[in-house]
Amino acid sequence: MIEYYQSFHNLNEPFYKKEPRPVDLNHYFAMEIDYAVLASIIQEYKIETVFEIGAWVGYTSAMMLNLPTIKKIKAIDVNNTFDVSNEGNPTHPLSDKKVYGKYAKKHAKLLNKKYELVFCDSKLYEPKEQFDLVFIDGDHSYSYCRTDTELAFKLKPKIIVWHDYPNEKGVKQCIDELKKDYEIKTYEAPSFIASLEVK
Repeated sequence: MIEYYQSFHNLNEPFYKKEPRPVDLNHYFAMEIDYAVLASIIQEYKIETVFEIGAWVGYTSAMMLNLPTIKKIKAIDVNNTFDVSNEGNPTHPLSDKKVYGKYAKKHAKLLNKKYELVFCDSKLYEPKEQFDLVFIDGDHSYSYCRTDTELAFKLKPKIIVWHDYPNEKGVKQCIDELKKDYEIKTYEAPSFIASLEVK
């Protein structure tokens, strides 16, 4: 798994290369551990197709595209909804649709793999395909996490993975409710990850 993960580093540009803010090394270290956990899940379940809710600039998809089993990723995101005020960077270029998914698009081209980004409110998305893994990292409110989870089940995956549990209040509430009926596995990565094997 480490060998596969290193290939992501070799292809990617430095994160936030052109953004006018100080580099937070703790942030990037946390991302790397989160990616390593996700990569290990993908390897364990022999995942070939991924549906990602919450694409942003495509870092996570870019990492996944570099894993040998991955053949296709479809991601959805809502343009112009990311609140940058809590990052203290009002010049963050997320109002430009070209920014969304840019790293994933670059890697898909380099690796000759399929990547599709759809701009859509996840509550309105009508699933027409099945995917091996659904990665939920969109709106972290309880309402969206709940409906994103319902959408995930409709996609009939082998496994559902949530980011930011229990760090985000809405995600925590949703997963804690699911724990009453399902066996949820948690990983103590910096941003924390939870997963559910769908049987």
